[in-house]
Amino acid sequence: MASAAAAAHQQRLLRALSYPFDYASDGDAASLATLVTWCEDRKIRALEIDDRAPLRVAGERWDGAFAAYLAELDCPGSWPRDRDACVSWLLWKAVECEYDDDADAIDRDAAAAARARAGAGGDGIARVAAALGVAADGADGDAALLACAARVAAANDARDGGSPPSAAAVPLGFATGDGTVDEVAQRMRLFYVDDLRDVQDAVTGIIIRAQNYVANPVTNSSLGKVGR
Repeated sequence: MASAAAAAHQQRLLRALSYPFDYASDGDAASLATLVTWCEDRKIRALEIDDRAPLRVAGERWDGAFAAYLAELDCPGSWPRDRDACVSWLLWKAVECEYDDDADAIDRDAAAAARARAGAGGDGIARVAAALGVAADGADGDAALLACAARVAAANDARDGGSPPSAAAVPLGFATGDGTVDEVAQRMRLFYVDDLRDVQDAVTGIIIRAQNYVANPVTNSSLGKVGR
């Protein structure tokens, strides 16, 4: 019986493949034979059509035929010992073959989705720029984001009457490979350090007020009492 995690993983792969039949990871041999045959016929196509016949019908010889088929595909698992791993590997192989068949179309769809997400992000940056009073019309997303960061930095300077720590004093600690993103991330880290300084000052003030009640106690020897 497949583990819950393996069963869920296989179901996600089946949805990705648009598998048209019901399949349970702990189901009968016939449903598994149907799954394997469908993957070979529609996606993988490693065997000649006549050579696929032993995979089509569950029976005494099916396990041997499937083990030989997996060996033909260079599956690292051993059937039937590694049942879950072998079925999952076969589904991943089917996904890989489907991508190889439609790589150009899939890449175009992915690029279109990325552009749509970038457009949505640009709308968000435009709203932030408008809220900060930054003129971002005609600017690309990176330039608008940098302008917003600069406006926030100027507001912090005006509030504190000084400048936040320098970039050299607070290294970023990681790199994204994009200079613009790194610069924005470093500015945001500087803002965080500056705000953390405010929190520390507030905590220090609380400690000082608390010490007014416990420090420099008054001693009254006649009462045998120390403190207020």
